[in-house]
Amino acid sequence: MQTKKFYTFGLIVILIISITLISGCNKAPETHTVTETEVTSTETTITEETETMTTSEKESTTTTQLESKKPSDIDSKEDVSDEAENAYLITPGEYKGTLSEGDNADIYVIKMDKDDILSVTLIPNEGLDVGLGHSTEQNTYLITEEYVENEGITGEAETWIRVPNRKTNYYISAVRVYGSGEYTLKVELIKQNDAGSGKDASGEQKDAIQITAGTYTGILSQDDNSDTYAIKVGPGDIVSVSVLPKSDFDVGLAIGTEYYYDHEYNTGLKREAENAIFVNGEKDNTYYINVFVEGTDYDKIGNYTLKVSILEQNDAGSGEDASEDPENALQITAGNYKGYIGGRDEKDTYVVKLKKGQKITVEVVPASDLDVELRVGRYTYYYDSEYNYGLKGEPEIATYTADEDTNFYISIYHAGGAYAGEYSLNISVE
Repeated sequence: MQTKKFYTFGLIVILIISITLISGCNKAPETHTVTETEVTSTETTITEETETMTTSEKESTTTTQLESKKPSDIDSKEDVSDEAENAYLITPGEYKGTLSEGDNADIYVIKMDKDDILSVTLIPNEGLDVGLGHSTEQNTYLITEEYVENEGITGEAETWIRVPNRKTNYYISAVRVYGSGEYTLKVELIKQNDAGSGKDASGEQKDAIQITAGTYTGILSQDDNSDTYAIKVGPGDIVSVSVLPKSDFDVGLAIGTEYYYDHEYNTGLKREAENAIFVNGEKDNTYYINVFVEGTDYDKIGNYTLKVSILEQNDAGSGEDASEDPENALQITAGNYKGYIGGRDEKDTYVVKLKKGQKITVEVVPASDLDVELRVGRYTYYYDSEYNYGLKGEPEIATYTADEDTNFYISIYHAGGAYAGEYSLNISVE
């Protein structure tokens, strides 16, 4: 009986434990109520992250604009400083700005390469008188009224051209002189390409641009007032040079060999061509052609066309220049011939073989603006007779009767008048 009671009690305990375990397995998960304070904290964190990212993006955008400013970037005075160290970086284009009392200057800066030409025009609205300053340095001259270019007329445009001849930052200032209002700043960079070289022709012979016969173009200004070219020519070559300014410019032309120029040409007239002819001597040579500007305003640039032609001489139909040296004289017979003389080709010498008793008559007729001298004789080291009346265009005549078989030498000298020119040589033998 006692045993049965313990058995019954054990079953009840087991049943209770089983029910407890089953209840634990089926228990629902704990829940947590989100308070208003926690929601607010979360939203604040998200907002701060968003604002931080937006600021970073803005900084990135601003940096990009500073590195690649365009004319449209300037729409208010706040964009431009009146201090050179904070100058507004620009590229070629058209810009708008405003000046007024208390806001007296805007300073810009543009990057230039060595061979760039900078052209700037500042156009104020009516009621505003402005000065246009410029410098390759950050200095107070940029905003000092007496140092800026100014016509002193409200609404009057200011213009200038500059060629720094080096790679540099160039500062440009718009300075209020009187009144207030808007202005337009026009900036142009012109890449030089003298004679198709892709650069500016130097004014120095040692850095001259090598050319051949042909037609070329170039640019000059007061800052870049001289361009030099070099051309190689053969013995006796006739070189014709012409330079024509295409704008309101006066240009000059100088020609010569190394270290100096033989001749300089300048009519002193704007838009007027300068022409020259030079004749080489008996050896290959290099000539330098210098194109320079005279009396040109600083606010102008001038385009010019340079034409160079080379003509080989054909004295007496020989296809070459007659030598100056009697020992290398050009042999001819009776007949009528043409020759060319002048420049470094100062003398042409011919030789005619005569039989004893033959009479020779020599006539030289120079061009109307040329004077020549005629020398004749039987020897290579001196002449029997000289003829020169000193008149341009006048013929020189000599006669001689041979007393033995001989070589008869005829030398024609350039004696004045035109720098160079053509002559006729007429020879008869009886």
